[in-house]
Amino acid sequence: MLPNDKPTVGNAHVEAAPVESVNLNAEYSIMRLQLEALLSQPVKDMPQVDALVHQLEQLQLRFKRVHGLEGNNPNE
Repeated sequence: MLPNDKPTVGNAHVEAAPVESVNLNAEYSIMRLQLEALLSQPVKDMPQVDALVHQLEQLQLRFKRVHGLEGNNPNE
């Protein structure tokens, strides 16, 4: 395979996931586990939950930028 060739499956090209996207997915998984742990506590630390939800929102916006979208407007 030449350096500029993309791997193929049958006749279809396989797009590699951007490294940034893979890192964001890992970061998202970690944050989700943290959120689940916070919410499973008998006494909820709501300021910490709010802060983590805000971080998840920022992560979602970064993920969208990696995929060519900007902001929260679904019509963009």
